[in-house]
Amino acid sequence: MPKVICRYKNYDEFYKNRTSIWAEIRRRMNIHAADTASFDKLIFQGKAAIRLTYDNHVEDAAEMKKARSNIATLEKAKARTYRFVQASKSLEEDISAKHKMLKVLESQLKQQDKDPKTDPNYRDTAKELKKLLKVQPAVKKKIREYDSALQALEKAEADYDPLKKQIEKTIPMSVQTDGKNMMLYIGGRAEASVRLRATLAQK
Repeated sequence: MPKVICRYKNYDEFYKNRTSIWAEIRRRMNIHAADTASFDKLIFQGKAAIRLTYDNHVEDAAEMKKARSNIATLEKAKARTYRFVQASKSLEEDISAKHKMLKVLESQLKQQDKDPKTDPNYRDTAKELKKLLKVQPAVKKKIREYDSALQALEKAEADYDPLKKQIEKTIPMSVQTDGKNMMLYIGGRAEASVRLRATLAQK
């Protein structure tokens, strides 16, 4: 079981305390200069690579996975209802056109002293309008669903980066040793390791 030499709350705190880390390592073990150089090169000079690994831990956090899953679900809901938003304008235009056509036909038929209800063209147009009006509530419901999904998606996307920054502060980093290796742990996993060759040789 590896022994913890020093532990820090997160990436920023770890790299801010480079001097104290080495002081703690030297206090806890008789590390050789060659191994000090190897570990320093891997961990401190290789800071950019460690950052990428740390970011992967952040992205793998349960809260981040849940947030991404929620965003994906909302994107699907938005995409599923978007076609109704596109269809709505066409539907409203068709309804308006049918209303106008009925008024024109009604006016023409009244001038001819004919009952509009007996005119096939008028009846067909009225039927078409009735069908369009029957569809309208369902389309409006889908548009409300689209608006709701869009609003929720915008909020979820806006909350994502602040959540990520919050998670970044909670994943600990530690230096541990099993007597043969010096290891850098991120969270509960060893992500970098240096074999203590010179330290072991001097014992």
